[in-house]
Amino acid sequence: RVRASRYLEFWHQIEGELAFAEGHQEDGLGLVREARRLSKAHLYRIGEQAIFAATEGKLLTQMGRYDDAIHVLDTARAWCVERGLLSFQEWAETWLGAALLLRGDDPRAAHRVLTPAVDGMARATRRLELSAAAVALAEAEWRLGHDAACDLALATAASQGTLAPLVRALDLFPDVLRRRVDAAREASDPWRALLQTTTAQPSLPILGHTPIRVRTFGT
Repeated sequence: RVRASRYLEFWHQIEGELAFAEGHQEDGLGLVREARRLSKAHLYRIGEQAIFAATEGKLLTQMGRYDDAIHVLDTARAWCVERGLLSFQEWAETWLGAALLLRGDDPRAAHRVLTPAVDGMARATRRLELSAAAVALAEAEWRLGHDAACDLALATAASQGTLAPLVRALDLFPDVLRRRVDAAREASDPWRALLQTTTAQPSLPILGHTPIRVRTFGT
């Protein structure tokens, strides 16, 4: 019933993100792009230029296609800014900041878009992309030489009842997890449990898991 309605675009988005999460990345991206095409045909501009554009940019970022992602997300962000669509602007800013960091751009550029996105989402309790934005902001802060606490990311995931968005973000920025685990004082710290759920490996070792061998000298 829903598939035959004007909500078909959203079914494409949902199925696309599910396919992507199951490892069918090109198929998932294709479905999201079809959602944008249908939105354009239905004159549903918010879907075409904002909702599904931000989703396309997110998937491109996770695929490592940073140039394409930045183009899509920067365009979507500008469109939303012009129309005062704060929620969708924040989605685009979240993944634009992530893509800039992953491409190796000056972290100040990412910081400029991530800071208002995190502040706005936290203030208005818009949680959908807040975990990802908080992780990316922690990475930008660290690259700029600042303290990079990201407890907001875990608190947001807990309030959503799922760690999936947080784990996906940590897969992109595994050193955020490494630094947070190194700072943990308790073995039961929830950040340590996340080490078992992420797939990416930090570029530096986790201090708490570094083996130490002690040998005696002399007789």
